[in-house]
Formats: sequence, C-alpha cells, structure tokens
Amino acid sequence: MKEPTPPPYRLSSSRSLDELVAEKYAALNEARPSTEDARVAARVSAERALLAAKLRDLVEIQARAGNWDFSAYTRGMFNGMELMLAVAEDLEPRYRDYPDGGYVVDRPSFNLSQERED
Repeated sequence: MKEPTPPPYRLSSSRSLDELVAEKYAALNEARPSTEDARVAARVSAERALLAAKLRDLVEIQARAGNWDFSAYTRGMFNGMELMLAVAEDLEPRYRDYPDGGYVVDRPSFNLSQERED
C-alpha cells in the first residue's frame, strides 16, 4: 500500500519547506570543498607525507654518531634538517645540544689520526 505524498509544508505564504531545505543544502555545498578540491588536498597530503619520509631518511643519516657531532657546522646542519622535518610533519623540532664528549674534530684521538696520515 503506497502512502500518499503530503503537500509541501508552507512556512510562510511565499516559501515552502522544500524550498527552504534546498536553499540551506545549496549553502552547505558551497561551504564544502568540491570533489576536485578534495582530490587536490589528498594529493598534496600524499606528497607532503612522501617529502616528510624522504626528509626523515636524511635526518636519520645526519643524526648518526660521527655525523651530527663532528663539528659545530655539522651540528648546525642537523638542527636545520630537524627543523625542516618538524615543519613538514607539523611537530616540534628536537634540536641537539653540544655533544657530551665534545666535537669529534676537537678530540685528541681525531687529531692524532690526522697526524698519522700526513
């Protein structure tokens, strides 16, 4: 048994409920991103994740002992790379301070090995 379709409800003498709902729906659709916008956002998100993964690999290499703590320059390079990664991942950077044992280049054992090569 088929139910009869009710007549459109009138909120006022000039507009029906259906017209009001259609107007509100159109306003919501304007506020939402289009399908193309959603595709672009997804692509940008995927590219950002790929970039972050590549940066993470580079930071991991620079973070190894003998790399980041070789000199003030290489520590600064690590901290700069850490900043780039933190920006890409939307996190706080984890900077490294002066190494406990000093820089590798300033250690007596490093200077002795340099003299042997000469």
